[in-house]
Amino acid sequence: MTARRTQRRKTVFVVLAGLALLAAALSLRFANPPFVAAVRELTFDYYQRIWPRPYEPQQVCIVDIDDASLRAFGQWPWPKARALPRWWSGSSIWGRPPSPST
Repeated sequence: MTARRTQRRKTVFVVLAGLALLAAALSLRFANPPFVAAVRELTFDYYQRIWPRPYEPQQVCIVDIDDASLRAFGQWPWPKARALPRWWSGSSIWGRPPSPST
């Protein structure tokens, strides 16, 4: 009976110690002191050196809104059909092509 009680106390102690460590780690993560942020950023940089993300070229559409455009078309934001060039569907920005009504 004594050996069983001793084993149970050891198990309870290990479980409580694990929960205390988990609570401490979570509180450090959510408090986010500068050294935790620095370690997280260094870890991310290390992972990027080991397993970099594959390069995926993406088209970029820059919309230059000048005073003449604002006078001609009115205040920004404009309807999708007016804001995007005719050759581009706009599915990359809005998730679907602009509808004819806009």
